[in-house]
Amino acid sequence: MTESKLTNATFPWDLGGQGKVRDDLTIEQDGARVAVLEFLTVMANKSSVEKLVPLIDVDPTLTFANMVCGAIGGTAAEFSALADAEFAITVDGVLTNIIGLDLTGLDTVLDTPGYMTCGNIGGTLAEFAAAGANCQFGLTVDGVLMNITADFSGLDSVADTAGYLTCGAIGAALPAWAAVNDAQFGITLDGQAEIQVGPIDYSGLDTEADTAGFFTCGVNGDIIANWDGLADASFSIVVNGVAFDTGQMNLTTCVTFGDVVNVINFFLEGVATIEYSWNTNIFRFVSNTTGETSTVAAPGAPAGGTDISGAAWLNAPGGAATAGAGGEGTGQTIQDITNAALVADGAAAFCYYNGDAFVFVSQTRGETSEVADLTAGGVGTDVSGAGFFNGLAGANVQGAGGENLGQNISDTINAAAVGRFTCHFNGDAFVFTSRTAGELSTVSDLVAGLAGADVSGAGFLNGLAGVNVQGTGGEGLYESISEIINAQAAGRFTVDFDGDAFVFYSPTPGLPGGVITVLTAVVAGGGTDISGAGFLNGLVGIGTVTAATGSDGTDRPAGLFMSKEITAAALVSGDVDNQVLLVGSDKMIDEDMIVFEGGLSFASIVVATGRTIREELEQMGIYPRKSINSQQIQPI
Repeated sequence: MTESKLTNATFPWDLGGQGKVRDDLTIEQDGARVAVLEFLTVMANKSSVEKLVPLIDVDPTLTFANMVCGAIGGTAAEFSALADAEFAITVDGVLTNIIGLDLTGLDTVLDTPGYMTCGNIGGTLAEFAAAGANCQFGLTVDGVLMNITADFSGLDSVADTAGYLTCGAIGAALPAWAAVNDAQFGITLDGQAEIQVGPIDYSGLDTEADTAGFFTCGVNGDIIANWDGLADASFSIVVNGVAFDTGQMNLTTCVTFGDVVNVINFFLEGVATIEYSWNTNIFRFVSNTTGETSTVAAPGAPAGGTDISGAAWLNAPGGAATAGAGGEGTGQTIQDITNAALVADGAAAFCYYNGDAFVFVSQTRGETSEVADLTAGGVGTDVSGAGFFNGLAGANVQGAGGENLGQNISDTINAAAVGRFTCHFNGDAFVFTSRTAGELSTVSDLVAGLAGADVSGAGFLNGLAGVNVQGTGGEGLYESISEIINAQAAGRFTVDFDGDAFVFYSPTPGLPGGVITVLTAVVAGGGTDISGAGFLNGLVGIGTVTAATGSDGTDRPAGLFMSKEITAAALVSGDVDNQVLLVGSDKMIDEDMIVFEGGLSFASIVVATGRTIREELEQMGIYPRKSINSQQIQPI
């Protein structure tokens, strides 16, 4: 790098003499990248802005030690009830007791935005579209009135629908389908190339329809007097392989066999149902399940009470059991197997059975959504035709175009809002929401637009008398706790809340200096300990410590440079030529001409080193001074 001399006239503030500068800056040093961090701004003669930037030699592996607590353990009410919270932590080898934290002033209400919900939408898509390109309405958001112009002329007035094909009546019974293990058919979707679906194995189909198991008793004597004198009637029964005892039933109030059935059904508790035929005088028990495992055995003797399973009552000995039959039903199981095959072969469609025929539906929507007639399979058993799906000459319904009503209008309004608010459709009405949050976040009712077609009222957006909800204030409970802790920590460590837990950081990058521990209770403390599970949740076994990496001391500023219009990307990439760099010397900077970003001052701490900004400048031989006038400089 070359060096040149700089005279006072070169800079619009007094440097107190000549200083060395580099006019050819390449940000490479001994083959290692030099990171550049901007932390203050110099205003030259109050008319143009110059950048004063420390160049920092940084170890690329340099990180800060941190400790992540367990998930937050306290509620808003529990934290805000404390005026004497305390905990301890050891950072960089120094134990720090944080005591007397007053959390009673916490805002326990999280920030929320204000919003306004209109009345139910008052216009159809066609009516919005007909309103044209100059639709207007007024809206006040966070106290600022704005007039919104939206172009609805391009709205599609037809809601999206999917194209589909309804086949002819199904052409084969289940046994015929179950005999096929290499089924195939062709399907064409949305005008694209034909997709061959298969081979499909239908051999696992259950060819029987589901039925429930039941037990039919023998003929009953039809003598109600045999029943209405029993206060302890009882029997046992095995349903689906599980024994059940009714317990003792009081039949003394029964007048008819219908009454008997009602009482017994109550005591069966749903495991089975008893029926009675008046024509045949026969009781029948039916299982509550269907399929091959659905069974009902003959009623038998109970554990206690009067057994009514015998010939004088239910007459189980004269009956017979019938097991349930398996099967899932024709269409449903074919539907499931076929849909799995459609997915496997990349066909964006699904099918369902409507009770008579199969319907194939495209998974897209709009005017290009369609399902053509099925075509023959290329290999295996063709199931496209009359003997199976019967889809060679089905009924085709093309999809209709258009976007969802509310969504499309919302998109148009949001584009016109350009980030000042958002609008969405909740299925019934439009909701306008502020982009800010807090107690000052508000959205008014709509008002008429200044010109054009007014869409604020009942025939369209229907927002003249909406429901207004003001935003709630606060910075968020846990974020505020971080701020309170950081204020007392005074740079010895920092803490953030990541949405689930608190994270504590050492201020010292690299090793060996940057170390941190889990939280502990304050020894002999007098306040409320918040280190544990009920609050910060950072004790040993819960808190997770991540060690620092990199070499300590490599982040010390190496100099300052001044220039106009140099981007951070250019600095980091080293693409900076023919610019001036002020290096460490005994020169002075006029303190009156320095404005610090972010509210910093000469007393602010540089986190990387722990020194003040003034100390950092003085380390490099640059001494801020106080100007008395433009010709005279004296020490502060």
